[in-house]
Amino acid sequence: MLVATREPHDVQVLEAIRELGLELQVIYNKGAVMVLPPGVNKASGLCAALDRLGLSRHSVVAVGDGENDHAFLRAAECGAAVADALPALRDACDLPLDGPAGRGVAELAEKLMAGELDELELARHHVLLGHDEGDEVRLPTYGLGLLVAGPSGSGKSTVTTALLERLVGDGYQCVIVDPEGDYAEYPGVTVLGDPDRVPSVDEVAHVLEHPGHSVVINLIGLQLRDRPAYFAELLPRLTGLRAKLGHPHWLVLDEAHHLMPAEVRHVPLQHPGDLGSVLMITVHPDALSPAALGLVNGTIAVGKEPESTLAAFATARGLDAPALPDGPGDIALWLDGTESGRRLTLAPRPAGAHPAPAQVRGRDHVEGQEFLLHRARAADAAAGQEPAHVRGAGRGPGPRHVAAPPAAGRLLDVDPRLPRRRRAGRRGGGAGTRRGGRRGLDAAARGRPHRRPLHAPRRTHRLRPGPRRPLTTP
Repeated sequence: MLVATREPHDVQVLEAIRELGLELQVIYNKGAVMVLPPGVNKASGLCAALDRLGLSRHSVVAVGDGENDHAFLRAAECGAAVADALPALRDACDLPLDGPAGRGVAELAEKLMAGELDELELARHHVLLGHDEGDEVRLPTYGLGLLVAGPSGSGKSTVTTALLERLVGDGYQCVIVDPEGDYAEYPGVTVLGDPDRVPSVDEVAHVLEHPGHSVVINLIGLQLRDRPAYFAELLPRLTGLRAKLGHPHWLVLDEAHHLMPAEVRHVPLQHPGDLGSVLMITVHPDALSPAALGLVNGTIAVGKEPESTLAAFATARGLDAPALPDGPGDIALWLDGTESGRRLTLAPRPAGAHPAPAQVRGRDHVEGQEFLLHRARAADAAAGQEPAHVRGAGRGPGPRHVAAPPAAGRLLDVDPRLPRRRRAGRRGGGAGTRRGGRRGLDAAARGRPHRRPLHAPRRTHRLRPGPRRPLTTP
C-alpha cells in the first residue's frame, strides 16, 4: 500500500508515524511525499521486475530526475539524469543528459540505438585487481579481453579466483569453461558436468537464461582432441544468448589452449564486448590461437619472472616486449596501448573465502602435465612430426589430428595444411566426440536437435563376483 501527499504535509505524516510507532519510511520526489514500508523503493521494484523478466540489472539503463531516483540509478548498470533533474542527482549519475524531461529520455534512447553507451566509462563498476604503491588498480567490467599467464604453480588460480569472487558477488553472470575439473567445487555457482558426463550446449544455455546463475562447464570427461569442437559449438550460443538477454557478462576460459589451440586460425568472436568480457588462463601464451591472442587487450603475468611471461606474449602477438620497472608486487599488468607494465600487489581476498582451485583440486600437478605436453609438442614440431597428443589418437593405424569436425570447422577455421582427422564413429553418438563426429555437429549447426546430447564416451563398469565364502554366524 502506498500513502502519498505533498509538502508541507510531511510534518503531519512524520508525527503520525511517530505517535503510532510504525516502521515506515518517508520518500520525497520534487515536492511529493510518499510513505512506504522499509526497503521498498524504485530500486527494489526494478529488481523484482528484472527477476520476473529473467534480466540482469547489469544490462539496464535507468533515467530519473528526483530524490527518489538515487537508489534507482545506482541499481542499474548505467544511471542517467535529465537536464532538469535535481543537482544532487546529476552530480551522482553516470550520464548527465542535455535535454530536459521527455527530450532527455529521447536523447538517451538515441544513444542506446547508436551504440554510444558501449564506450561509456562506468568507473563505479570497475573490479578491484590490486594496489600500486597504495593506489587501487581496477579493471573495467565490459569490453575487456584479459589473459592471465605464468608458469605452473605461480598463482594464476589465485588471481582468477579473486576476480571471480568480486564479479559473482556483484551480480555479474560468469561462465567458466573448465577443461580439467579444477572449479568443480567452486561455491556459489552451478556446476554442469563430471568425469562421466559432458553437459550439452542446450543444457548450458538453459541454465544461463536466468542471470542469477553463474555456471562452471566441467569438461574433464571430454577428450582433449574434442574440446575445440565443443567450444566451437558453445561460443555462438553464448554470444546469441547475450545478444538476446544481455547476459552472460564474463566468459572465463581455464586452460584456454585446450579450447583454442594454435592450430585454430579463426575464432567466431570479433570483440570481447560481444560476450561482455573474456578472461583466458594459460601456461603458455604461444600455445594459444593467434585469433584468440588478438582478443587480448590486457595481460596479467604471475610468477617469479613476470617480464619473461610478458615477453612471450608480446612475441606471440608480434609486438615489442614491454618494459617492467623494478618494485614490489606479486603480479604484473600490461594494458594495450602502453609501452610498459606495472607491478601490483594482488588485493587480498575476503575473509573466509573459498580456497583457490589450485588448493582444492591439485592444479599444480595438472599444469605440470600440461607443461610436459607443451614441451613434447615443441619437440615434435622441431622434428617435423605431428604433435604427440595427436599421433595415434583414434582407432586404427595411421595419423590422426585434433582438427574439428566439418560443422565445427565452419566456426573454427583450422589450418588446411594440417592433416584432417578421418570421420570417427560409425553409429550415432554425441556431437564432436569420438562416437559422434560429423552428424551431431552438422545437426547442431543447422539448428536441429540431435537424437542424443553431447557427452563423453560411455564408460562401462562391470562387477566381477569374488570367491565364494561359507556363511557363518557369530
